[in-house]
Amino acid sequence: MATIDGDLRAKARRSEPNLSLALLLTVALSYAAYFVLRFGGLWSENDTSVFSNITTRMLSAGSVLFTGQYVHGYAYPAWLGSLSLLTGLAVPVLSTVVTPFIGVVFLLFFTYLPYCQWLKTPRMAMIGALLLFGAPDLLFGVLRGNHEKLTLLLSLAAFYALMRGIQSIGNQHIGEYLAWALVLYLSVFTNATVNDYFASTFVAATAVALAVGTWLMKRSHNEQTVHPAFRRLTLVVAASWLLILWVMFFVFTPAGIDFQLLRSAVTKLLSLFLTFHAGSNPYTLAKSQWANPTIVALVAAFRWTISLASFLIWVAALWQVVVQKQRFAWSRILLIGLYGAFGLTIAVAIPMDFTGLGAGTNLEVRNFTFFVLFASPLLVWGMSEGPARNLTRWLGAYRPLGGMVAPAMLVGFIVIGLFKATLDPIVSNQWMFYRPSEKQSVSFFWAHARDSSLWTGPDNRVRDIWNTLTTTDPYNNSIVGYAINDRERDWLRSPVVLANTVAQGMAIPNYLAQDRVFDAGEAQIYHIRPLTMFQN
Repeated sequence: MATIDGDLRAKARRSEPNLSLALLLTVALSYAAYFVLRFGGLWSENDTSVFSNITTRMLSAGSVLFTGQYVHGYAYPAWLGSLSLLTGLAVPVLSTVVTPFIGVVFLLFFTYLPYCQWLKTPRMAMIGALLLFGAPDLLFGVLRGNHEKLTLLLSLAAFYALMRGIQSIGNQHIGEYLAWALVLYLSVFTNATVNDYFASTFVAATAVALAVGTWLMKRSHNEQTVHPAFRRLTLVVAASWLLILWVMFFVFTPAGIDFQLLRSAVTKLLSLFLTFHAGSNPYTLAKSQWANPTIVALVAAFRWTISLASFLIWVAALWQVVVQKQRFAWSRILLIGLYGAFGLTIAVAIPMDFTGLGAGTNLEVRNFTFFVLFASPLLVWGMSEGPARNLTRWLGAYRPLGGMVAPAMLVGFIVIGLFKATLDPIVSNQWMFYRPSEKQSVSFFWAHARDSSLWTGPDNRVRDIWNTLTTTDPYNNSIVGYAINDRERDWLRSPVVLANTVAQGMAIPNYLAQDRVFDAGEAQIYHIRPLTMFQN
């Protein structure tokens, strides 16, 4: 009987990785399916429209170098265009229906591999990966049609190569170490061709993490085995800067514009700290995006929960290493260093967002997507084996209530995250879906108007959708949103436009006083009645 029990336990341990991956894959594909099918595939947003438009024009030009290209990297449009050529699917279909599934699968597998290194068991790695599905900012990045699905994939691949390289040095397998170093270099180079900013962020933060890790290893009196590996890999990561500069100066020279952006950022930061006058306040705008203050708190709940909980564990772990001089495994030391380094990128991004930098005012959100990749395994480690393990044991002692708290919270975060990631009207005032009649109305306007402008609602919802679907402008027409000005003599009317206008607190235009020039049933176009014989 003991032999049979032992065989069953061994079989269960062998099947644990497969079961963990199967569960993660089910959750990932279900999440992507909801994202795509929530609005029947009829959705778009700013980055999706930009990259769909750029990719379509790239295919028409037959080159990654063309007028109006994305200046921070060419690899994502090249990848998306290659998929279009291989599958025969149109770029908008790939961006809105296919690549969301590819993005979540990329995220799943390339987080599970390093998490197994950090958390030791497939079950713990699965829990760490599941936590990521409660982070809508991260999931939105990999689901929508932009480069983040590739930058995250390549960064995670580089992290895994980094850890395997450290492991190879510790085992004195020089050939294996050289192979993993090559994988790291290839990941960094390719990442730089996708987006030079995120590649630079990865290299800078990882170099800092390795340097801090080396110091922590000394403090824990364990440097004789791993310290040389940390020091050597620090040089490898630092040398990766040469690859990024090579891309910016020789491989894809349009990326050199980021040096001007850096100069502008420094100037704006100096102005911010010297005058205390912010160029913009992105956090006020972010709050106005959501339906009410309660919704604001709900959609931000996961971010605050995982940030505060992981920060407390991080501080406690630093105390144990630096003050109490406890010995941690090198993988945990690396995780602690990476958490601190990418947390620092958020701290730097916050004042940058207040400068009103032309490249965008959401660097803090963009950097959080990387930060949460390390906050999740740190939290799982801290609750299972690290400084907070006693709290976990205390909660577990009060089962079933204690054992259900964490799973119930995670399910709640995932559900709220689904609403946030899809910008569902239940929680958001800014939407990303459209109706077929709206598309039909805009198509009519585009084909028949000349040098005209169509107002389509209180934001860029319809404009983003149209930019996803078309690249040509033969008649000098434009699709616009926000406030109506004198040039917009044509207005789109639909139930979605009316509801979105009310949700954002704007006045509904006086459609009844104008001429209806097109009717698609659910959506219509109204033209302002001319006041003089010289108006059209």
